[in-house]
Amino acid sequence: MKLQRQMVHISGVSFEDIHGTCTTPNAIDINCSENLNSCVGITLKKINIQAANRSFKAGSRCVDTNVQIIGSVFPRVTCIRAPHIIEMPQDYDYIESQRAIATN
Repeated sequence: MKLQRQMVHISGVSFEDIHGTCTTPNAIDINCSENLNSCVGITLKKINIQAANRSFKAGSRCVDTNVQIIGSVFPRVTCIRAPHIIEMPQDYDYIESQRAIATN
């Protein structure tokens, strides 16, 4: 039996006029599926979230989507594609490759 991935499609979601503090490093956390178009039409507008204490800076994470930024949004949001697993040859020598990099 072949397992099938289930996918939820999210579109047309706006986060607007959000102000306050956070107690975690990622004040804004958008983590979508790597499936094409699982999250589209996400808008961030007039957001200002600061760290609740000075032990860390408020940051963001945005994976596998693009967001539309309208007005001022803090913390800054930069979206990335999730890393994918890379298969290495069975005879790959990690230690030897690190030595080669170090000597260059």
